[in-house]
Amino acid sequence: KVEILSKERLIVQQSESIEDTYFIIQKYLGRLLEDKKTAGLIFGLPGVIILILALSSFLEQINFTIYNTPWNAGFGWVGVGIVSGIFLFMKGFGLEDYLTIKNFNYLLYTLSGILGAVGIYKGFTLTPWEMLPFINLRSIFYALGFILQNSFPHLYVGVLIALFSNVLRGYIKKSIHFWYHVILFVFGFVSFSSAYLILNYTIGKITGTQTVFGLIVLYLIFIYIILEVFNRKRKE
Repeated sequence: KVEILSKERLIVQQSESIEDTYFIIQKYLGRLLEDKKTAGLIFGLPGVIILILALSSFLEQINFTIYNTPWNAGFGWVGVGIVSGIFLFMKGFGLEDYLTIKNFNYLLYTLSGILGAVGIYKGFTLTPWEMLPFINLRSIFYALGFILQNSFPHLYVGVLIALFSNVLRGYIKKSIHFWYHVILFVFGFVSFSSAYLILNYTIGKITGTQTVFGLIVLYLIFIYIILEVFNRKRKE
C-alpha cells in the first residue's frame, strides 16, 4: 500500500469569454423574438420556406407530384426539414403561446389523417390493376395485399400517430384509460409490423426464417409490455 502524503484540489473553470458569448447570443435572440415583425421575418419566413421544400420533396418521393424538383432529399432529411420548419414557423410567429394540449391533439389527428390519405392514395395508384382482370375472392385478396403493401409506411404511421395522440392525452390528463391506450398503441404497432412482415414474405422479399424471427421478436415485446402494464396497474 502507498500512503497518501498530501491532497491537492484542482478547480477547472470555464472560459469567461465563452460564457459572455453565450449570454450575448441568448440576449440577442430573446430581443429578436420579442419583436414580432422581426421574428416573423428572420425565423418565421425561413421556417415556411424549409417546410415547403421538405413537403415538396416528400410528395415527390411518394409519386404525388408530376414534376421533378431539384431539392429532392431522403426521408430522413425530409423529417428534419418538416420538424425544423414547423419549429421556426411557430417561434417566428409566436404560435406556441396558442398551442394547448387540445390543439396539439388536433394537430396530431390532422397529421394522422393526411398520412393515412396519402398512404391510401399511394396504395391505389401503385397497385397493378391490369394484373387482376377478374373479380373474385382471390383477386380481392391480392388487391388488398398490394394496397396495404404500397401504402406502407404512410397509412401505418398515420394510424400509430392517432393512437399515440390518445396515449399522450391520457398521460397528461392522468386518465384512468391511460394504460388501455398504451396497450392499444402497442397492439397496433405489433399488428401492423406483423402484417408488413407477412406481406413481404408473400411477395418474396424476405425468407420464412426472417418472417418467423421478426414475428417472435414482435410478440415477445408485446407480451413484455402487457405484463409490465399489469404489474404497474397492480401497484397502483
